[in-house]
Amino acid sequence: MQITIYTDGACDIHAENQPGGWTAILQAIDENGQIVKETVLTGGAQHSTNNQMELRAVIEALKNFRQPVQVKIVTDSRYVIDIAAGRKRAKKNKALWQEYFQVASEHNISWEFVAGHSDNEYNTRCDKLAVAARDEYRLDKADVPQIESRESVASVTAVYLATKLSTRQKRTAWAANVIRGEQIETVAGVRDNATKYEALLHGAIRALSQLNEDEGITVHSTEKNFINSINDRVDRWQKNNWQYMYQDEAMPVKHKELWQRLLRLKNQRMVKFTYSKELRKSEQYIFARKLAEFLLRNTL
Repeated sequence: MQITIYTDGACDIHAENQPGGWTAILQAIDENGQIVKETVLTGGAQHSTNNQMELRAVIEALKNFRQPVQVKIVTDSRYVIDIAAGRKRAKKNKALWQEYFQVASEHNISWEFVAGHSDNEYNTRCDKLAVAARDEYRLDKADVPQIESRESVASVTAVYLATKLSTRQKRTAWAANVIRGEQIETVAGVRDNATKYEALLHGAIRALSQLNEDEGITVHSTEKNFINSINDRVDRWQKNNWQYMYQDEAMPVKHKELWQRLLRLKNQRMVKFTYSKELRKSEQYIFARKLAEFLLRNTL
């Protein structure tokens, strides 16, 4: 099985601290050259640079793998390839490069350069999604008001989770809007044949995995059952060998491996999960929901 990742970032290359977007398309290809699985991830930052978005796409793609893999990364960024391959040294974005090398050390990575806007199908898809993610930040986040939820997390990192299900496409998109004071970032993805709760699990895992263990974190969701499960039920499931009782019969917990990963992340961090029906009116949640809807519409 061949694993190929296509990545791209988008930002104003003539200025710094501008809205930026990134996209990664992950493909598993069989011996006949057929794509047997495809995962699309996208996200962005309110204040970024083009090189930061190019590198963020690669980092988030590699985080998707739970075990070491052999992977080919296709990108139009000479900046990323030259430093990742050791041909040049990183003079800027050193913290981001440290994150990359830590994640990449587990994998066997080869690189392929593709010229941007050269009619490569997947590079073109990445470019369109990354530009659209950048524009979402430019249009939506510039006018985010200083509402009460922003003030309440002034010293706490807040994560807003949202999902969008398409029964016609049989896929679910998820988005996690992460706010650290005035710094705003998002990460999002699409899962084929995934339930809403499975998508929420992916979103929560991805958001928590990129946050430090020593920072206070609050995860917000409008899905009461999901929040009750991580707060109250998951410990019982673990003690009961990942089973629950239904009509006096022991049933296996669905998405066991995802719950186990989320539980480990939860136990390693100062994090609480909260439910609020009023969250649907929050600008932070609305943006996450819009991003999930956008990704669902624009992913093949």
